[in-house]
Amino acid sequence: MLSLIAAVSEPTYAIGYQGDLPWHIPEDLKHFKRLTKNTNLIMGRNTWESLPKKPLPHRTHFVITRNRRHYIKTENHAHVFWCKDLNHAVRMARFRSANAFIIGGADIYNQALTDDLVDTMYITWVNQVVTGDRFFPRFDKSKWDELFLGQGQHEKWSYRFMHYRRNKDVISLSSQTT
Repeated sequence: MLSLIAAVSEPTYAIGYQGDLPWHIPEDLKHFKRLTKNTNLIMGRNTWESLPKKPLPHRTHFVITRNRRHYIKTENHAHVFWCKDLNHAVRMARFRSANAFIIGGADIYNQALTDDLVDTMYITWVNQVVTGDRFFPRFDKSKWDELFLGQGQHEKWSYRFMHYRRNKDVISLSSQTT
């Protein structure tokens, strides 16, 4: 199953600012760790470079870059694979395991949603207007079934965890057109 996971400001859809998250919510980081442990992670190079610790433990990383120098230049990690595009990363991740998460950045999220690659999304909605320079793509919520997973407050940040599954009606319609 290919899933997407993101923390998104509501209502601006900001997900990043100057190469970092615009907030620090420990419970969201625990949520991310709990969901993605022992899975494959698909991300763009900028997301890879923004990780505080590389590679994240107990995960295999598929990093997308158009610049072949990154294949050679980066230190060699047993659990890091460099991919030329999102489709290449998805194929490689599925070959290794059935479960993979797309973890960013904005361009990768946009392509994944535009190309209908993901069946499931885990979104932490952060109820705060923040300054951002990277944004999550707007999506048609009517095509997704929503499940509330919980909520919380950390300092000035209130948030809620949501799980979205693509509607079965949308899946069956899209499979009939192919």
